[in-house]
Amino acid sequence: MMHGERARILSKDLDSPAFGYVANLIFGRLGLKEVVLKTSSAKQIELEIPDSGRTLRISPFLSGNKPEDLLKTGQLQLCMADTDEFVRGLLFEDKLPILTLKGSSCPTPLVDWSPDSASINFDLFGSAFYILTRAEEMTDTERDFHDRFPAKASHAFKNNYLHRPVVDEYVEILWACMKRLWPQLERKKTEFRMALSHDVDVPFAEAFSSPLRIGRSIAGDLLKRRSPGKAVKRIGSWLAVKRGDWRKDTNYTFDRIMDLSEKYGIRSAFYFKTACTNPKYDDGYSIDHPYLRQLMRDIHSRGHEIGFHASYETYLDPVQTKKEFRKLQKVCEEEGIEQETWGGRQHYLRWKAPTTWRNWAEAGLSYDSTLSYADHVGFRCGTCHEFSVFDLEQNKELPFIERPLIVMEGSLLGEHYMRLKPEIAFSKINQLKDICNIFHGIFTLLWHNSSLQSIKDWELYKTAVYCYHRFF
Repeated sequence: MMHGERARILSKDLDSPAFGYVANLIFGRLGLKEVVLKTSSAKQIELEIPDSGRTLRISPFLSGNKPEDLLKTGQLQLCMADTDEFVRGLLFEDKLPILTLKGSSCPTPLVDWSPDSASINFDLFGSAFYILTRAEEMTDTERDFHDRFPAKASHAFKNNYLHRPVVDEYVEILWACMKRLWPQLERKKTEFRMALSHDVDVPFAEAFSSPLRIGRSIAGDLLKRRSPGKAVKRIGSWLAVKRGDWRKDTNYTFDRIMDLSEKYGIRSAFYFKTACTNPKYDDGYSIDHPYLRQLMRDIHSRGHEIGFHASYETYLDPVQTKKEFRKLQKVCEEEGIEQETWGGRQHYLRWKAPTTWRNWAEAGLSYDSTLSYADHVGFRCGTCHEFSVFDLEQNKELPFIERPLIVMEGSLLGEHYMRLKPEIAFSKINQLKDICNIFHGIFTLLWHNSSLQSIKDWELYKTAVYCYHRFF
């Protein structure tokens, strides 16, 4: 994990929280424990290996600006630079997004070579910092109906690189330069893995429903979804649940999910809600109910993870966030469920930089896995690796981890989002998974327990999980 490794930056003139954060993060990913950095008379960052006689120069961090200048609209901006032969041969891409001063032209070439030195002619550290902190979202005011920054407003979507983990690409450029200058260097090895999670928005479709609500659902099956089979199944499930067999509920897909996870050696995470702050968007179930307590005990006993799913109105509310998480901890403690780490995701992917990160850190959570766009899959944070987060407003690193979400099934299939056919959705999942594998990162997939109603749903889900297994 990126957050678990720290490099000791041996420099006095580069001692700032922002630069220390991103430099530690990048060199820690490479597994380099001590790095000698200094600034040249031209304000370039110089990296040296003692007694080697060779130097790697990198453009100044944030072009000499302060981190807070990122919040001044138009002060710094991303541009699409043409890749040179070296970078193109490394990434197989013709363009690379980089951070520049407004009005400045993109540098060319991106990397210069001489016998004993090399120069990375763009702000590699600042570009990574800008994307990881989500500074773009703090200056762009566009929001969707749920007050979310949409993919379509992002520089990545507009310039067709949302499918690329560009921060990971920066790391590869840096490493390739270092390895060419100092062939004896060795980097830390990381392995590809899948992080499979399930937001428990609606744990039961029939168990807590009145006859009136069931009637409406059946009418929807017949008239809107045109599925008599689903209507018959719903009636049978409701009758079985009312007789006490709550595992016959149509939303009770948990055992099958865990069976499939265990078949491929995956530890699934199930994120539970503990409050209803908006009845229109939060299902009002209670984790105090015996069914939910038994479900959480079952999940824990099988070695899977219990996590936190913050309700609709919490993303700007630190008090409510902490209250809801404390409720989850209390119930888990009463049920004998102990975990070393606690993480989860915001409902509806409602999130604001850096407020929501700060709320979760203050509540005592270990990680968040909210950051994908609701309307489009891909690399919102520019990486498929976990990373420690930086609060740009308070100019400090938070004791907290972001595990970027790469794919939510609702983004691919939802009628308000990408609306892909199952075969095209699978192809997209496979593409992003392959990219995560190339960069030895984490493919983070969210699939709601309530989105596995039909045979087609299960086939797509099983195929997506099975494709993970083919890498091993």
